[in-house]
Amino acid sequence: PYLKQPDMLVKQMNFQIEPEVQKYMVSKYYEFDDTVIRELLGRKLTTRARKDLDEILETTGIPLRSCRRQFDNLRAIFNALDDRNFEGN
Repeated sequence: PYLKQPDMLVKQMNFQIEPEVQKYMVSKYYEFDDTVIRELLGRKLTTRARKDLDEILETTGIPLRSCRRQFDNLRAIFNALDDRNFEGN
């Protein structure tokens, strides 16, 4: 839960982690692989699509766990933009 909510990582007291290491961990967690993003951007980000990430694994060679994380992060971005009624030009 700490990486999904970086503010919690900073405030948590269970692990003493240097601020530079915290920033590195968060940046790696939210990092996207170009090949995975290329595959995801052509699809609807639905729950059903999340179940079909095996195809992306086979195409890219990126581990399924990483594909799922990137899918979830991308979906969170789209949801946040949708909540704000983002209009791109």
